[in-house]
Amino acid sequence: MNKQQEPRLRFKGFTGAWKEQKIIEIAEYVDYRGKTPRKTEEGIFLITAKNVKMGSLDYKVSQEFIAIEDFESVMSRGKAEIGDVLITTEAPLGNVAQIDREDVALAQRIIKYRGIKGILNNDFLTQKFLTNTFQATLGSLSSGGTVQGIKGSLLHQIEIKYPSLPEQTHLGLFFSRLDSQIAESRAVLEKSRQLKKAMLAKMFPANGEKTPKIRFKGFEGEWECRKFSEVAELRRGLTYSPLDISPNGIRVLRSSNIDEENYIEKNDDVFVCERAVNIPLVQNGDILITAANGSSRLVGKHAIIQTSMPAVHGGFMLLAKTENPYFLNASMSSTWYLDFIRIFVAGGNGAIGNLSIGDLNEQEILIPKTLEEQTAIGNFFRQLDETIALQTAEVEKLNQLKKGLLAAMLV
Repeated sequence: MNKQQEPRLRFKGFTGAWKEQKIIEIAEYVDYRGKTPRKTEEGIFLITAKNVKMGSLDYKVSQEFIAIEDFESVMSRGKAEIGDVLITTEAPLGNVAQIDREDVALAQRIIKYRGIKGILNNDFLTQKFLTNTFQATLGSLSSGGTVQGIKGSLLHQIEIKYPSLPEQTHLGLFFSRLDSQIAESRAVLEKSRQLKKAMLAKMFPANGEKTPKIRFKGFEGEWECRKFSEVAELRRGLTYSPLDISPNGIRVLRSSNIDEENYIEKNDDVFVCERAVNIPLVQNGDILITAANGSSRLVGKHAIIQTSMPAVHGGFMLLAKTENPYFLNASMSSTWYLDFIRIFVAGGNGAIGNLSIGDLNEQEILIPKTLEEQTAIGNFFRQLDETIALQTAEVEKLNQLKKGLLAAMLV
């Protein structure tokens, strides 16, 4: 564990070294391992390890229930109280959240902690569990192959440092407020993503239809059917060897340069020497498409390139050049493309997922007859994507702020 006894950054008025004790000496716990409770279609919500995220509970990702009449027996070891700290012991390991409602039951692979009154503040303990230092300790004590886990008997013995209760309270409140700000930013981002999803469904024709449900004023008539190859030119990416890699040169765009349909450039991007490049450089407005990936769910993701540096797309990528990229990029987020990916992309059982350039070229898509309507639709989704990108950056900025403050304010 960290040998430092005082944090680098501290609230005014607090001094002195932090104490160090085993978790079991300063917190009560309940380990919910044992027989799997009987599941029902409705009743008391059962919080499983899937619901516990890093700092919050997600009640939507998994919804399981137990019968009301089984609640007392399932929770006989100890019922949850608001503020209790949950930590997952396996699949996933080390996710942390606090109880925010009492009408819940707790499943296996979860341990519940409650700080001993007058010694340990639950809000502080939550943030302590979230620090990189504590998470690294968990990892070092874990066992298992693909699925990492830790026994409760080991977890309880981990020593943690903590200040006086008043300082704990200050820290807990400070980070709770920051968490609320992060949650609000995430909610705004999710609202924008849901808006985009809804507008894609309404502004592009549904299966079997030739007109959308919502249309900009002044446009009418059925959309026309075209093959993808008539709308865009697809180009294969660059094949290069490790000997071609250079610290400076031409950036090679890969699947990692696409994040939630946004184009990004990363510090770990690969660059190759100019002599290795035997295909045209990408241009702003080209659509970057993941054509092959070890994870099939990533195949087909796409984004419009916006770069100020010379770049080419890599061998596992495709490039789509088209007259109206923002319209086509939006169209590739609609039903026809999702269906195409689901049906045509091979993969699974260890195989690399693959998108065939020939299959995509043969796909029939619907487009408005006028370039003006295509442009109007493209600009609408362009603005929405830019908003989502800004909101995503704000969430990431707050996450990095919290990460830095945890490292500076907790020992």
